[in-house]
Amino acid sequence: MTIEALLSGTPVLGTHRGALPELITPDVGTLCDTVDDMIAAAESIHTRSPAACRAHAERHFTHLVMAREYARMYAHVLEHGAPPAGTPTLHAAV
Repeated sequence: MTIEALLSGTPVLGTHRGALPELITPDVGTLCDTVDDMIAAAESIHTRSPAACRAHAERHFTHLVMAREYARMYAHVLEHGAPPAGTPTLHAAV
């Protein structure tokens, strides 16, 4: 639902657990550690630009981008027998 929210222009609040740190950047949402952090972040989440949220999702998560990245990774695995070392997460690539 995170990517769908971003595509609709909705900023996202989440935790540092799971894949969210790879999906959410400060310009499109906030990652929190506690419920109190999330409550505080909810008060300012509206300051994120809906256009920035959508642009972020389009830049990183459309079907075309995802297919291109899968094809790139598969080609590397076929050629080298393993995924690229140190494959960057979204935060490292941004």
